[in-house]
Amino acid sequence: MSDENDDKQIIETDGVDETAGADLQTSSEEDEQPTQLGAARYVFAAFFAGGLLIAYLAGMMTASIWGMFADWRAATSAMPWLLHVAEDERTNYTLPFGAIIGIIVIIWAYRKQRVRVFADEVASELTKVTWPTKDMVTTGTITVIIGVVIAAVYIGLLDQVWNFLTNLVYGA
Repeated sequence: MSDENDDKQIIETDGVDETAGADLQTSSEEDEQPTQLGAARYVFAAFFAGGLLIAYLAGMMTASIWGMFADWRAATSAMPWLLHVAEDERTNYTLPFGAIIGIIVIIWAYRKQRVRVFADEVASELTKVTWPTKDMVTTGTITVIIGVVIAAVYIGLLDQVWNFLTNLVYGA
């Protein structure tokens, strides 16, 4: 009898009692999934995308600046190491440098209170967006296509009528 009671436990989640077997998790901390971030996932995704963009742009700008200095005779005479790396291999050095810059900028921006508050507010507004269903998108797309076809036929007919009238007035 006591084994039967041990196998089934009452777990309380959000004020609702649920009966679970012994093989299920019993702690509310274990029930939380790390993928359920809510609006914060938009913030993290935006910072990640911004970091990638900054890293790429910083790497490409560094490669461009390196190329400009490598083509400048005064710079190469003062800094001959500019020519030690071939032009095709410069991105092997500039992209990691850009990645470091991107990481630093994103960490700096993430730690600023104003930026975080703004990002959190934008993310909370994004959670309120109601996205259309597949049926709504399909209906809207078909409506637009039919409207474009009708407008094209109407304009084509008007063009033919005006072309006929112009030929009557001015002659061919």
